[in-house]
Amino acid sequence: MHIPDGFLDIKTAVGTGILAAAVIIPTFVKLRVHPRTVPLIGLGAAFVFAAQMINFPVAKGTSGHLLGATLMANVLGLPSAILIMTTVLVTQTFMFADGGVTALGANIINMAIIAPTVGYFLAKKLRKILGDPLGMYAGVCFGGWASTIAAAFACAAELKISGTIKSNLVFPIMMGIHAIIGLGEGVISALLVATLHRLFPHLLKLQEKPSQTPARHAIGFGFAAVIGLVIIGTPVACGWPDGLERVAHNFGFIEKASDKPIFPAPAQDYNLKLGDVNLGLLGTILAGVLGTLLVYGLSLFVATRLARQTHYEKSNTQT
Repeated sequence: MHIPDGFLDIKTAVGTGILAAAVIIPTFVKLRVHPRTVPLIGLGAAFVFAAQMINFPVAKGTSGHLLGATLMANVLGLPSAILIMTTVLVTQTFMFADGGVTALGANIINMAIIAPTVGYFLAKKLRKILGDPLGMYAGVCFGGWASTIAAAFACAAELKISGTIKSNLVFPIMMGIHAIIGLGEGVISALLVATLHRLFPHLLKLQEKPSQTPARHAIGFGFAAVIGLVIIGTPVACGWPDGLERVAHNFGFIEKASDKPIFPAPAQDYNLKLGDVNLGLLGTILAGVLGTLLVYGLSLFVATRLARQTHYEKSNTQT
């Protein structure tokens, strides 16, 4: 669902950029991070990046991948999820040209703001109605599905406003395809939450008790597992176009996508080269590992700065 350069007109690109900044900046300023949750934010961002590299088939000629927004929002909290999704999108844009620079604001709105917000509140509501653990699993499942559709609707609206596609069919088709993709999102998210609930139940209570975080060796094991996910999952990932690409092909506006990104991404299309030598699958795996490390480092840096600010404010309050 990453919108590339060329799909949005100037007014929509600028408008979504301003709107995204208007939400992201205050969120980061107000975000309070407990020092012990910093490694989990880094690990969560690394996982989301790795998971988004692994597409799965959803229909003939169309693929999808885990977005991860609802999962992160319900494990680490909505503000932390917005932080995680933003760092992932920024890295994908500037390192791999996965999403255009001019469309970064729109992509942040769709996947870093709308998706986690919808998924968080729907899951919270369903959890309250059904109780745990059923409500927790069902909430994340339904929230993940609904968040995917909500993000797709916003994406369709941006394309419509830009005049990229004039047909009103863009809404039912975009939402129809992503309703199927959302099923995968919901089921995978629920299975992951169920696994966490069984193995690390305290992780699902971090929003109430942020000090109860796993030991360092557990974080290290988790990060190694994420790297393993990239190495093992990349070779078997489905190579079909994702939902947005499929719609672009079907409606004839795929040619609007810029062949040369505005920003020269070092590993465009997740293809890390050795000089002029194309490394093929190995290059893709190496790009995935590099991207995972970069996302982990970037999110860790931002979260650490926010944690220090939180500690500073608490110290001033106590004095």
